[in-house]
Amino acid sequence: MKVGRYWDRTMEIDVAAVDEKGGVVLAGECKWTIKPVNLEVARELERKVAQAWPEKQRAIALMLFSVAGFTAAVQRWAAQSGATLVDADALCAHGG
Repeated sequence: MKVGRYWDRTMEIDVAAVDEKGGVVLAGECKWTIKPVNLEVARELERKVAQAWPEKQRAIALMLFSVAGFTAAVQRWAAQSGATLVDADALCAHGG
């Protein structure tokens, strides 16, 4: 698996991972702000994934990374959508 950043003329996705066959399997956004990530960020990631890979959007795992945590709305969104939320504590616990 390879991990990097995705961008084109219209958008940028902070984290994108592709499998051995070159298929996108994960997309994520990283936020380094003092405010918890809100639902607007989560919805924007969904929109970007749908635009970049419309035929695969449902198969791509979504991740949000935030140093300040996540709002309750984002936590509910992640629970419903299966997205993964990674906060600063989780990053530090794994040697990040």
